[in-house]
Amino acid sequence: MALVMGGTSLMAQEVDRSGNRMGMPEVAAAPRPVDPRASGRFVAGNFQRWYAAHGKPSILVFWNRELGEDSVSRYSLQTSSSGSRSGDSQNFSYETNTEVGVKRQSGGLATDLTGVPMQRVEGAFMSEFLHAGGRLLDRNALMRSLSTKVSAQTRDDVQYLETLALKQGVTYLVEIVPNETDNGTTDLAMSVKIKHLPSSALVAQFVSSATPPSGPTRYEARGNRYVAVQDQNITPEGIGRQLAGDVMRELAR
Repeated sequence: MALVMGGTSLMAQEVDRSGNRMGMPEVAAAPRPVDPRASGRFVAGNFQRWYAAHGKPSILVFWNRELGEDSVSRYSLQTSSSGSRSGDSQNFSYETNTEVGVKRQSGGLATDLTGVPMQRVEGAFMSEFLHAGGRLLDRNALMRSLSTKVSAQTRDDVQYLETLALKQGVTYLVEIVPNETDNGTTDLAMSVKIKHLPSSALVAQFVSSATPPSGPTRYEARGNRYVAVQDQNITPEGIGRQLAGDVMRELAR
């Protein structure tokens, strides 16, 4: 009797220790959930180390603007409408088609940014750099300070003031403009150029759809099988953070 009780006690200890029923296959413990922003923090950490080692150089961001041969080209939202009208003076119908896109000053339609709140994307981009300790120069503040040092006629020349602003201690210029390639997962594609102004060197040039990292993998039953699924939570803020990470990664190479 004592032996039976001893065996029962031993069996109970084994059940408590393993968490599985005796004689049944063991069940693997669920993996710890993956933090989708872990890679972003890793990139930001590398950038912070590189940034401190290089004396925290100043960075100026041209958002939807790029420095061309003679001046700065601007990109702005453009709306065009076309329609037809039919019927008599009292009863008529009107059909219209409206397209919204991004147009370069010198002509040529770039990628369609319909439905993407660019101010939220830009805000998240800037915030990510500031949180990493980046020294960002404000384009408008530079131009305001320069406008007091030039003639009244020159103050209206925005492109000239922007060119002067580049000479005010700017180490790196980051140009982010719409790209004409496929929009990809985020319905957005941006062409990025990073320039080291003191040496006039092109540091990096790439196109990014700024796709935020996917969530952890989970399995869903579909028909007679299980399918691995990853949630894709795409927001303007997530796009901005991812784009900032892409720029940080290239700067810290």
